Amino acid sequence: MAVLGVDISTRKLSFVFVGDDEEVAWQDEREVKGHLAGDRFPELVRYTSYVLNTWWGAETGAACRVVIEGIPFVKSRAGIIGLAKVLGLVEGTALHFGYEVEVMDGRDWKRALGLSGNANKEAVAAFAFSEGFAGESQDLIDAYCIGLVGVRKDNEDG
Repeated sequence: MAVLGVDISTRKLSFVFVGDDEEVAWQDEREVKGHLAGDRFPELVRYTSYVLNTWWGAETGAACRVVIEGIPFVKSRAGIIGLAKVLGLVEGTALHFGYEVEVMDGRDWKRALGLSGNANKEAVAAFAFSEGFAGESQDLIDAYCIGLVGVRKDNEDG
């Protein structure tokens, strides 16, 4: 089954659609401006709805699911709260539009690719490039890897 891999932050959402053949069919990301997280949230809501309903759901018609990176360890309370809101936004929107959703810990998807759970950005990028991915940002690279793990997991489960 095809998978939409999603990398989240309080400033940017990155989406990569990985087909069941492990090929990338589409990728996009949106960084939003605003000093306070509350100023950025409405645009994140609009963009997520656009991707999951307008473009991706309507255009591809593919049977697919959404795999989102979970919240990493963050030292600040405000950081955790902001990420939890964005995770809930993406997960809730995907469920609203009828997608199956999985939240995957960053250590888990890295290990599933044969990397260390604590693999740095350079190691993750090197893996993605070795698979033929041509994303330009680390967030797109992460979204690709998340989607790829989801596809491989589905293909193994048959």
